[in-house]
Parts: sequence; structure tokens; C-alpha cells
Amino acid sequence: MQRSTKWIAGIVAVIFVLGSIIATTSSYWGSTKNNNSTQNTTQTTAKPLDTSSQKIAAEYKGGKVTEGELNAYININSFFDPQLAAIFASTDKTAVAQQKQARQEFARVYLTKKYIASLQKVTPADQKKIDQQGKQLEQQVIQFAQMMNQNAKFKNIQEAISGKGFTQSQLQMVAEQDAKVDMYLLKQIENKTYERVKLRHILVSYTAAGTQAQEGQTSRTEAQAKTRALEAKKKLDEGGDFAKLTKEYSDDPGSKDKGGLYDSDVSGFVPEFANAAKTLPIGKISDPIKTEYGFHVMKVEARTQDKIANAPKDQLEQIQSTKKQEVFSQLQKSIGIKLHI
Repeated sequence: MQRSTKWIAGIVAVIFVLGSIIATTSSYWGSTKNNNSTQNTTQTTAKPLDTSSQKIAAEYKGGKVTEGELNAYININSFFDPQLAAIFASTDKTAVAQQKQARQEFARVYLTKKYIASLQKVTPADQKKIDQQGKQLEQQVIQFAQMMNQNAKFKNIQEAISGKGFTQSQLQMVAEQDAKVDMYLLKQIENKTYERVKLRHILVSYTAAGTQAQEGQTSRTEAQAKTRALEAKKKLDEGGDFAKLTKEYSDDPGSKDKGGLYDSDVSGFVPEFANAAKTLPIGKISDPIKTEYGFHVMKVEARTQDKIANAPKDQLEQIQSTKKQEVFSQLQKSIGIKLHI
């Protein structure tokens, strides 16, 4: 059952936003899209963070970062995410608490990226590619600013980011840093393997209390869905054909006509489903597994280790992203970050 594309709550949703804008740099986490009216209001009213402070915000084994430098980095991310900008502009008690957590998370990520970028050796060809990406980014920033300001026209990058709390050189520095980080992480994972799982499942969905069934979805209570899932499991335990029972019971449009089959990396699955896919004994019919989608009855047919380079094209980016995130997290823990904010 593939993970939904809903906005991921929390600060990690926007930390690598620049990576998703530069065409050749993979994003690590998803980002949110709001309606234009909300975005326009937020873009024009949210005041950027002050970037003049030279007070040390955080340290790591490769150096340190000032509050001003960190705030410029946050301002760049806020430029692309109006919800984040609104949080930092708010004086509401809840928002103020979120601000501290967000600043600390930004500091951890920013220092880790600085450290990783310092490890990456760049050839003249690499630098040329990075410079080209930087030019592309500036054009995309101009287009984004125009979209967020009711199609106002900006002659150049300076006009597009005027009053946003960061400079053209700071934007380019962060973009170059992101590109180096991506190069380094890709190099680190190129010989790594991933776990590929072949499984079949039946999904029985339900309508949450107080909500209405979506178009094409059968309306059931949670209890009714669990009862139906147990009914499907009983028939499977008695030797029923998985493909036939999938057609009869499953509400998963992505696998219903394929006998409930998924053959992929587990990182794209929702956590409860992924955990079962990784731990359920081969050939065993699971008890109903509850996820945000409903109740699943699963059977794992095989688990194999394969090189990332051999991953199916439609799964490669997700697998790379997961593995890069793992390496990034390991490095973050190793550089002795000390926060002063």
C-alpha cells in the first residue's frame, strides 16, 4: 500500500525544498501546496527573520553558524513554503513553541549539510553543472515569486527576492551546498543494497466516524471493515485463492486486478504496512493490519536483497531518497552538534 502524498507534518517537510527545485537534485522529504489566495497573502505579509546577528547559534566539529546565517537559511526555505513563513511570523503561543523546535531542526540540518558539502570534491565539470543549476534556480525563483504575487512581473532575481531576508549570493551558496550534498550521498549509496519484498494483500477500507465515504468507496464502519478482513483471512487460511479473494474483497485499486501483488522496496509503504512486510514470516497469512487506509490481510511471498542500481526505474528515486536519508542521519549524529538556540 503506497504512502499517501499528503503533506508531511513537521519541519522535515521543507528542509530540503531547494533540492526539489533544482532538476538534478533529489528532494528528501515532501512539501506542501496551498491554494493561491492563502499563499499570496502569506508571501506579502510575513516578515523575514533578522539576518544581522553574529551570535553563535550552533557548533559542530567542522565549524559554527551564526544566528544571522541560520536565519537567512530559514528565510530561503520560508520563501518556498508560506506555511513555514507564517509560523515564524506568528506571535501565537503554539507558533512560538514551534519556532524554537523548527530553528533547532534547521540548525541541525544546515550544519550537517555544510559538513557533507565540505567532504565532496568537485571537478571543473561538476562545478560547471552546479553553476548551470544555479542559473536555472534563479529563473525558477523568479517564476515562483511571480506566481505567489498574483503574476507580478520581476525583471531579475534581485527584484524577486527583495525584502525576503536573503541575498542572491546566499541563495546560490545554499543551492551549491545542496548539490554537493546530493553528489556525496549518491556516491555513498551507489554500492548499497535494498530489501525488495514480493507480497499480496487485501485491503478492506472503512469510513472514519464523522466523515463521508469518498466517491467510489464503500461506506463501512471500522468494526464492519475488520469483520470483513477477518472473513477474507479465514478463507485464505482455508486454502482460498488469493487472486480470486482479492477481486472479491479488496478496495485497493492499485493491486486489486493484480491479485493484490506488490513487488517493491518497502520504503514507499505506510509504516504499519512496511513493518509487516519486513517481519511477517514467508507464506503466513497475517491478522488484519490497521493503517490509515483500512485493514490489510497480507501474505509475503519473498524477500530479496538487490543493488540499488538494479531497482526498477519507477522505484529508483524513492529508494535512493530513503538510503540517502539514512546516510545523512548517520553523519548528523557523528559531527557533535551543539545548539545555543
